[in-house]
Amino acid sequence: GSPHQVQVMRRYIYASQWQDGYVYCICPEKLEVIRRLGPVDMAEGNQPLDRTATDAFTRQEAREPPQGVRSIQHFAVDSAERYVYVEPIPAIGLGINDVESGRFLGQWPMPQPAEGSLLARRQAIKEAKGNQLHSKRNHGIAARPHSTEIWMTDDNWGVLHVCDAATVPPKYVTCVPVFEDIRQTIYDFSWVSFDINGDFAY
Repeated sequence: GSPHQVQVMRRYIYASQWQDGYVYCICPEKLEVIRRLGPVDMAEGNQPLDRTATDAFTRQEAREPPQGVRSIQHFAVDSAERYVYVEPIPAIGLGINDVESGRFLGQWPMPQPAEGSLLARRQAIKEAKGNQLHSKRNHGIAARPHSTEIWMTDDNWGVLHVCDAATVPPKYVTCVPVFEDIRQTIYDFSWVSFDINGDFAY
């Protein structure tokens, strides 16, 4: 099948197909698949990042995916090419593949927003209009250069989720607003990337 996403790094070219749940490591000289990472298997699910289920997760995302769901939206590779971070579907969270072993280490849903936080306030707005341009909340993920942070889009609430992936499981850090008025439909918020120094997220 044709690739859904491709990312070129120093060691490998990484590619994914749309619904098989694998990320493929390709030799850049021979253009041959060296190994495949995964598959994503959300049926094995891990605990949320803060070990508690979120209100939003309970309301909207807690439906257990059917057995055998092995699909990823997009992925990002850390600069050392040790891990490939993926957005499992339909869960909103962070999945991790180990490049050397090829193993899928698990996926961790987003934590419960703290009372009074930006995300909690946005979730309380009944008139909130999520983007969902691609019919998925999560449609963008990037590894911040010179950092252990992973940033992921959340189209429903107009934020970027930030996780520190220095450890497994990763730790949730914060969320960053992408636009101010959650009541307005935003059509162009589906990807995230960084400048080469990791100072700005686009």
